[in-house]
Amino acid sequence: MRSFFQVIFLLLLINQLVLSQWTNQNIVPDYNDLWSTFFADDSTGWIVGSGGFIKKTTNAGNEWILQNSGTDLILKDVHFADKNTGWICGESGLLLKTTNGGTDWFSLMSGTTEHLTDIQFCTSDIGYVSGFGGTILKTTDGGLSWISLNTGTTKDLYAIDFVDELIGYAVGGGGSNQLVLKTTDGGISWIDKSSEIPFPYGYLLAVDFIDADIGFVGSEVYGTVLYKTTDGGDNWVTLYPGSNVILDRSNSKTQFSPYPISMGGINSMYFKDENNGWILSAKGGLDNFIASTTNGGATWETNYFSYSERPFLSIFVTQNGTGWAVGRRGSILLKENDGPNWTILLSGIDYDIYSIHFFNESIGWVGAYRHTWDLSKGPILKTTNGGKIWKTKVENLVTPPVVCVYFFDSLFGFSVGDTRGMMYTTDGGENWTTSYAPTSESFQYNEISFFFINENIGWCSGENYFGNGWVWKSTDGGNTWTDKSDIGGSSVFFINQNVGWVVGDSGILKSTDGGETWTNKSSLAGSYIKFYDSNIGMCVGGESVLVSTDGGETWITKNGPILQAINFNNSTTVWGYTSEGTVYKTTNFGDSWEALNTGLGFGETAFFVNEYTGWVGGMNGTIFKYSVEPPVQPALPVWTNQISVKDAGGTEFSKILTFGQHINATDSLDASLGEYEIPPPPPSSIFDARFNLPTNPQVSSWIDYRDSAETDILWDISFQPGSAGYPITFTWDSTAFPEGTFYLKDRINGSFVNVNMKKQSSYTLTNSGISSLQISFRGLSKTISVIADWNMISVPLITVDMSVNNLFPAAGSPAYIYNNGYLTEDTLSAGTGYWLKFDGAEQIQIYGLTQGDTVSVQEGWNMIGVFEKDIPVSHITSTPPGIITTYYFGYNNNGYYIADTLKSGKGYWIRVTEAGKLNLNGGLLQKAREDRQLFTIIAQDWGRIKIIDNKGKSVTLFAADEKSDLGFYELPPLPPTGIFDARYSSGRLAENLDSKKIIKISSDNYPITIRAEGIDLTVRDIINGELLNTELKNEEELRITNNKITSIEVIGKVTGSLPVSYELYQNYPNPFNPATRIKFAIPKQSQVNLSIYNMLGELVTTLVNRQLNAGYYEYDFKASDYSSGVYIYRLKTEDFIESKKMLLMK
Repeated sequence: MRSFFQVIFLLLLINQLVLSQWTNQNIVPDYNDLWSTFFADDSTGWIVGSGGFIKKTTNAGNEWILQNSGTDLILKDVHFADKNTGWICGESGLLLKTTNGGTDWFSLMSGTTEHLTDIQFCTSDIGYVSGFGGTILKTTDGGLSWISLNTGTTKDLYAIDFVDELIGYAVGGGGSNQLVLKTTDGGISWIDKSSEIPFPYGYLLAVDFIDADIGFVGSEVYGTVLYKTTDGGDNWVTLYPGSNVILDRSNSKTQFSPYPISMGGINSMYFKDENNGWILSAKGGLDNFIASTTNGGATWETNYFSYSERPFLSIFVTQNGTGWAVGRRGSILLKENDGPNWTILLSGIDYDIYSIHFFNESIGWVGAYRHTWDLSKGPILKTTNGGKIWKTKVENLVTPPVVCVYFFDSLFGFSVGDTRGMMYTTDGGENWTTSYAPTSESFQYNEISFFFINENIGWCSGENYFGNGWVWKSTDGGNTWTDKSDIGGSSVFFINQNVGWVVGDSGILKSTDGGETWTNKSSLAGSYIKFYDSNIGMCVGGESVLVSTDGGETWITKNGPILQAINFNNSTTVWGYTSEGTVYKTTNFGDSWEALNTGLGFGETAFFVNEYTGWVGGMNGTIFKYSVEPPVQPALPVWTNQISVKDAGGTEFSKILTFGQHINATDSLDASLGEYEIPPPPPSSIFDARFNLPTNPQVSSWIDYRDSAETDILWDISFQPGSAGYPITFTWDSTAFPEGTFYLKDRINGSFVNVNMKKQSSYTLTNSGISSLQISFRGLSKTISVIADWNMISVPLITVDMSVNNLFPAAGSPAYIYNNGYLTEDTLSAGTGYWLKFDGAEQIQIYGLTQGDTVSVQEGWNMIGVFEKDIPVSHITSTPPGIITTYYFGYNNNGYYIADTLKSGKGYWIRVTEAGKLNLNGGLLQKAREDRQLFTIIAQDWGRIKIIDNKGKSVTLFAADEKSDLGFYELPPLPPTGIFDARYSSGRLAENLDSKKIIKISSDNYPITIRAEGIDLTVRDIINGELLNTELKNEEELRITNNKITSIEVIGKVTGSLPVSYELYQNYPNPFNPATRIKFAIPKQSQVNLSIYNMLGELVTTLVNRQLNAGYYEYDFKASDYSSGVYIYRLKTEDFIESKKMLLMK
């Protein structure tokens, strides 16, 4: 018998568990008694119980969410008027209400301390509650106030049901009197309808009326008894839907609960209409059953029956036929849709988990031991939603507990009981068949393992408590087995139909003849063994980690954790897990191990489908899921090409050499991709060609896929011409390659053979001194230009190694990423912007593969980057729409600037109102959205304040007019310390200077120059002008040498003076249809040419070609006669030339 204190200690551990990676998948982990369940519709429902327990589902029970009731009292009944408004009653007069679906519950004043038993609302305002001592309460204002009705009795009332606002029934009783009360005036008066009940003894726990006349009440006397009336309670008919068993009523109350449970009758019922209904009988925990009727109770069908089980207390069936029954210690039953049968779910304390197996992240099984009052059961449960719900499929097919479940695929699997019984299934566990072992003796399993190479051929190995072991083999899908060895182990693994290994307390065995004979290769013990290929393997579970590189002939001992199981990513990278869920990983074949997570600290067994998803099971209902988001895998291409090889006589080699890239392929053999090891080359007189694998040149294959994330690959082809001799001709499909370069080369770096495989589809080799060639692949390349200082950069392509040291080895600083503050990153991501400093200007070449066309953003400011292509801002849309609230800001020698095109390899700032995605291929913006598009508008009559540091870096701030919407000009967050920056204290690029404004300066390079352009400006330091108080006229400047002055106060008046420099502005609007306006500024009299060109460089029209005086000008380009597309406008003078792009969209 399990120790109560052990259970309490375990619960304390669970309650203190704060690891967000772990989710408790036991629906009721603290095994609260569940007293009531209610569904507002087919999807939305609640379960409530002891200790203030509430859980809610919004997806028909596929997932349950814990709610806070604010109390630890028993919640006896729950009722909802709709999905939002609901009420709960409970012990000691407790009443709760919610108006938001249970997100928040608040207490109501019931005016009583009696234990309340049942609650029902006829409308959202009018409701009734029953309770002990003859209590019935009524509300007419949704529960804000209650009145106590005079029932004329002091007997306990256990259930209440109203068919409308006036007519209702209440049932209860005790001792020698059952009690049925009826009201027809909304509870003002009550009539006793009990006299006609055939067996008046005991009490009634359940009532359900279809209308004012037809109703049912459930009794706990003389077995399971249901009474029915068709005349409003004047007369009653006795129904016996179950067995007539008289049970002792001496202990009719549950432990720690004031509420009774029927010792021989009906605890709950639910009728959809006058014909279709269900009753739930507990029978004191000896016979639990659910029965249903389709003819108003005339006949009944038993849908669920279980002996020696905890009582079920409440039942509810939704309109689509889904049923829920809940009860003691967290017990839950489920009836799916309109099917008749009920399934017990994994919930509460009664399950001990001994074995877990998952086919993928959704489908899995557990083998368990289920405790009941008088006996125990051995269930197999299955989940199809990753463990959110576990459904019992079978019980007691084998002697409990079920110590092993194993599945070859989603349908074919095995289960084994503790002392006797082996079963197999071919339909995913719905049905099971006896599997005949080669012995009839009791197994007394300690550890057991299955491994099937296909649906017919498989092996079973095991060790028992007495130190005996075995290896069995099946060739008929597990129907029968033959004994192959009396030395076995806890783990068996085969790399193919012939070669396999077994490990256990007796050491490591190997077979090379399909398990017919076995040879001991090591006396070192372990509990799990697996091989990557025919040579590389690992054994764990013992005192150390064992590794082999020669097919298990010899084993090397390495230090490492005690793991339950392992999996290979490649020949050197292995991950595994412990029974309590800690995941470890090695990238050097076991020399060192890294813990990837924190385990539970308890648990009996575990199963992980990958490094990011797994489950831990244990005693007392322990079932936890571990889940973390895996690294985002880029949408990389998967491609294949083939090479045919012909000898000098034109004979084609019998095998086609297939190569390419595949997601998660490795540099070694990948059986799942059709790769397999072929025998050594034949004698030289025989024609042959093959790939040699990079992990072991002695291993060859006719198929060689590599990981699709790699961007620098060499495929090695060896060949011999046979008796025909040279030349040898190689042929391939030049159009089947992905982006990047492909060359067929000799081993001396292409000194003799160097063929661009994209430009030709065959090559004939005549040099008989060459017996091997290489296919060299390099992915896309992009060049990133950086300056000798701080840069905002991004990584445009996915590379194998995304570390800063690999991509930017000359960087002089860490990479800074922004997430509500700056953090350093060692591993970079495509689509993200970074601050990075360089000591000198350089061109950096990046090789890689494309990422996609969306960038994820979070609420607020984001540093982003685009991928391999430059993207005009006008092409970018967002999901959800309308979340972009600022310009896109880049950074250069002049500080932040507003960008109209996002350049590949550069970083940019953008602010959004909520999390979403930027769609880089959003297409041209529709006209309906043009008015909302942000355009780069700096008015020509605005004043400018130019701030220049001692290195020549400059920032221009603007003095705007009072009508301008300055919210658009909010600058991004300050750059990291040490980067030159200047901005108004509001964080903006522009402000109205009719009143005083503060400018903040961040620079390590004083003196600082302040220059006024088009404005008369007063500049003071912010300490009352004690250090600085200067008036600047237009085009005047001052130098600040005191590096303690980092903020200045400015006030000024825009003079509207002539421009001080040439400037060509972005057209507005852009995109446009049918016309747009182009503005420019010239500081002196000039011969000006403003012309429009198409993308081929052909002149479209000239807007101006004459002498102009100094000033600001604007001209309209009317494009009604031109087709949609990108156009270039160019401003040219004797001293200045500049071009910009604009988009005509019809």
